[in-house]
Amino acid sequence: MQAGNCSVVVTSIGNAKPRIAVAVAHGLGIPIDKALQAIYRAPSVLVGGMAAPLAERLCTLLAKAGLGAEIAIGEVAFEPAELFDVALHIREPGSAYALAEAVADFCACDTARALTLLTTPPGVVLGTVSASTVDALRRHLPEGAADLVASNPLSARYVLIYSGDSRTVRAQLQDMLAARGLGGQSAGDVLATDLDHAEGQHVWATFGRTGSIRIVNRDFLRFEIWLDGVTEGIGTPATRAAALETLAGIPAASVAQLLGRTPFVLEDGIGHAALEESMRRYSEAGLGVRAELTTFQSVALEVVAARDGEQLASALQRLGLGAGLRPPFVTGGMPEARARIVRAVLEAAGAEAYFAEAAYG
Repeated sequence: MQAGNCSVVVTSIGNAKPRIAVAVAHGLGIPIDKALQAIYRAPSVLVGGMAAPLAERLCTLLAKAGLGAEIAIGEVAFEPAELFDVALHIREPGSAYALAEAVADFCACDTARALTLLTTPPGVVLGTVSASTVDALRRHLPEGAADLVASNPLSARYVLIYSGDSRTVRAQLQDMLAARGLGGQSAGDVLATDLDHAEGQHVWATFGRTGSIRIVNRDFLRFEIWLDGVTEGIGTPATRAAALETLAGIPAASVAQLLGRTPFVLEDGIGHAALEESMRRYSEAGLGVRAELTTFQSVALEVVAARDGEQLASALQRLGLGAGLRPPFVTGGMPEARARIVRAVLEAAGAEAYFAEAAYG
């Protein structure tokens, strides 16, 4: 490569897929990781020290591949870009495979790997990428298939979840949180809900080796809102009916009947950013509500009937659940995101399936 004083700068991922990094790396003789970083974290220098004619030809080739690129003369320095982690929450389970194919195409992995990313809580598919990459992924996804959440891990707040079975470790963890003034909002296995990045790193450095904790960016969490009943002395039948119709889409004519059947789920798949406001509005209307974290739920499916045994067997085989199962049966536990996909596939095959409490898995 002829030396010079030109640098080729990737300004935007544009319409290209990050998988182009493999071809770029091979063509330039640079590590694939360096090419990926330049693309994922644009604007950034892809390669420097080039003669002007070579730099111009490279910019032309990159533009044909859909990347935004330009030539810079001399030393190039960029302010550190804000970087994001990206999670996808499947909105339409019936579109999950099309969504996985889109993610696979964008991230240069196979569809099975993309589906694993989507269904492994909390659904993170990209890490430490620039805003232009986030926008490009959003454009690449099937419309309406998923909610995309991009969060800066350095400024995000974190939830600490205890997932072990050692009382000693849990007690040590709670003592440490109390000493640092961090455990005031614990509930069940959620021991803290408002850690900053440094606090989360400290907790992980101390207890991560135990394998008993999860520290999760709360921007990526999903919740159900349950209605437990009416709060006496707050609100009126009219305010409750209005809140239920506005927030949960329940017709006012059905409210009285439903209030006699509590508890039940008002909303599911709600993100943390919207949760506090929804809970406040329900409470102010005189409704007793609670939030339950669903991101890490283990859910089973109860299959009670099927119109066509062969279609059911084929669907079960595709899902890896065993083609010999016949209704009624209950599956093993699986992540909530996967359970919604499995249910959609089974229902498309003519089965009648319901979510059930997982007995194992």
